[in-house]
Amino acid sequence: MGRDSLLKGTEEKKEKAKKKSKETKTSQEVPEAKSKIEEKEPKSTPAQVADVIEGTVTQTTEEPEKELVQEPVEKPESHKEPVFVKPEVTMPSIQKTEKNTIWIYGGAAVLLLLLVLLTASFTNSNIFAFKQKDNTVELWGGYFAPMGMGTVRTFSDLVLPTDEEGKTIIKDTYTKGEAYDIVFQYFLAKADEALSRQEVPDLKEINALLEEARKYALTDSAKETVSLRKNGLRFLVLMGKVNLALARNTAEDLIAAQEHLAEIDQIAATPIQRQMAKEKASAINSALEKLSAEGKD
Repeated sequence: MGRDSLLKGTEEKKEKAKKKSKETKTSQEVPEAKSKIEEKEPKSTPAQVADVIEGTVTQTTEEPEKELVQEPVEKPESHKEPVFVKPEVTMPSIQKTEKNTIWIYGGAAVLLLLLVLLTASFTNSNIFAFKQKDNTVELWGGYFAPMGMGTVRTFSDLVLPTDEEGKTIIKDTYTKGEAYDIVFQYFLAKADEALSRQEVPDLKEINALLEEARKYALTDSAKETVSLRKNGLRFLVLMGKVNLALARNTAEDLIAAQEHLAEIDQIAATPIQRQMAKEKASAINSALEKLSAEGKD
């Protein structure tokens, strides 16, 4: 028994010694391994550690956004026939300005042409001519056109101006004032002739001739001459009525004669006419006084 217990005790001691040697070996091997690992991997600083942490955080925050964004999926286009679009041609601004200038110059040219035509028409309408045909004289006048003339009037006994030798002066052309003055003098002479050739002149005929002369009276002097002649005719008519009233010698006729004398005072233009009217007025007043005196008796 003592022998067996001794053997067991020695064996247990041996096993304990083995276990201790194994533990020492393992403890020695672990630090060496840790030192090797630390040598392979460099130590990181605190700043580097913070950067690593921020990188991981940003990766974690950005990754969901990337997943949410979906790229458009291109669908296969269906087969369509090609559509041809006619391109709009736009003129450059330079061509527009050239077109505007063309229109401006064209309009100015048209206006200038119209102005030339109107000037030529006015000039041609102011041209007159006398043409002798047998015993008649024709007055020709220019149209209101650049060219052309036509007959204005025909006269059977028109006397054209003559020179010192008595030869008739016929110019190729006359102005309107020259031609109208010749015709005006013609009708005025006809009226004077009708007034002097008869013992009892036809006042209607004379008045008609004076009206024809008025149509060709362009100047103020010519118009005044016609007015004086017409007033002279009216003076003769009224004076004839006054003389008739004196011949009848009635109160009614004499009162009417006084009204005629009031009109004569307005148209009398010459001293002779005014003197005649004054004498007739005194004669009428004397006749009325005489009639009133006879009535009282």
